[in-house]
Amino acid sequence: MATPIIHVVFFQFKSELAAEERREDGLTHAFVVEFQSQEDRDYYVRQDPAHNAFVENVLQKLVQARIMDFSPGVL
Repeated sequence: MATPIIHVVFFQFKSELAAEERREDGLTHAFVVEFQSQEDRDYYVRQDPAHNAFVENVLQKLVQARIMDFSPGVL
């Protein structure tokens, strides 16, 4: 049985963006996605067309992004 993977991405947007595109300085937004397996997560990160389009659109607006993946219950 595959081990689920929780994929968390935190974003810090550039300060010159309009207020509606950012909240405050620092990491202000996050996405949390649960995948059924490492293979599903790898496909999403490396090949998924919707994810690739999102990255292309958002990357230029960021100061930084922090990514954390983990499996629930695994130390």
